[in-house]
Amino acid sequence: MTRPLATAVIALAMTSALPRSSVAQVGLEVRVVPAFESLSPEGSAQESRGTIDGGLDAEALFASERGRISYTLDAGTFATPGDWSFLQHDAALTWRLGATAGPHAFLGVSSTLRRNGDAWAAADYDAVGAKANVVWSPRSRLTLRTGVRADARRFGDLPPLDQVEGSGFVSILANLPSRTTLIGEVFLGGKSYAGETILVPSGDPAAAPEAQGESGRGRGAGGMGPGLRPAGGLPVTEGDESAGQFTWLVRAAQSLGPGTGLSLQYTRRSVFGSVPPVVVTTPALLFEDGVYDDPYASDASAVRGVLKHVFAGGAQAEIEGYWLDKAYVSTVALDETGAPLPDGALRSDAVWRAAASASVPVLGGRTGSVSLALEMGWQYTRHRSNDAFYRYDAHGVRVGISATY
Repeated sequence: MTRPLATAVIALAMTSALPRSSVAQVGLEVRVVPAFESLSPEGSAQESRGTIDGGLDAEALFASERGRISYTLDAGTFATPGDWSFLQHDAALTWRLGATAGPHAFLGVSSTLRRNGDAWAAADYDAVGAKANVVWSPRSRLTLRTGVRADARRFGDLPPLDQVEGSGFVSILANLPSRTTLIGEVFLGGKSYAGETILVPSGDPAAAPEAQGESGRGRGAGGMGPGLRPAGGLPVTEGDESAGQFTWLVRAAQSLGPGTGLSLQYTRRSVFGSVPPVVVTTPALLFEDGVYDDPYASDASAVRGVLKHVFAGGAQAEIEGYWLDKAYVSTVALDETGAPLPDGALRSDAVWRAAASASVPVLGGRTGSVSLALEMGWQYTRHRSNDAFYRYDAHGVRVGISATY
């Protein structure tokens, strides 16, 4: 167990002994989930290793639940060879304006601190953000939401990626008498990059070790090829770069009976404007995270289906299927040596994923205000790409525990 997670467990034990305050409602959840994963890169021997995911979620509601303070610690490792560990801290403050019975708004500020292992330490970043959302239910079965958000991220060792992002969304949610929920949403975003000069010669990843870290020496050392992939395979030029995206989604959720629900979602993203000056190499099994696998770098379509059942005793079981197709608009595909493909083709990926998970309460009635649950999961991912470093199959089995106060 990592030191932050051990500290979180101790904090949970201490907090459970304190009386709940009448002024603030406090919630705390700790997760520690070790896993065993096998990674089979195309054309290479299967690689297996243990990984761990864990975290801490803490929140306090105050001022008659109009205010909310939250903190999240997320930590883990990836199965890709090399030190692809990470530690991320997120803190946020949200304040509600207006009663929930009528139109109301949420104002919030947030901050993030992200630190990575040696394989991608150069991609550490700090961020601050602000948001404003409005919720309105003109009818009992209809809810409208809209909002805007601004984020600024600073990459200490990668100045070209320093960025400011602004976005807005509008969504509509309708609950039908058939116990069907329909959601539609449109999202418009823009991001500006610092775009300062950085020398990463095309086809020679070892020539810039200071910028690329351990991941710049190919699959054997860093696991996933060159650590930075400039737009078009060329050195980044000076001057601001900006990109935009338009994303829409539709989701349908259907109740199939007491405690059972099925949902299906389709998402489509189109990007425009300039492109990110560089794309950071990501480990296997990390995609669509919103920062490292930069959504402004690729057009994409995705389908996700989830079947979930909640048992009478509180146990939950879930089956998920996911498909993702992405076409990068400027990032060149690389061969096994880390050089661009001879024809200069842009990277194109397709991902299929199947997963099953379960959460089972344990020691019910014996732990007081603390709830313990056994967390179990299985996952299979098939990633195919014209980029040699993103063609692999991966299996993972996870068994861990969560504690909630």
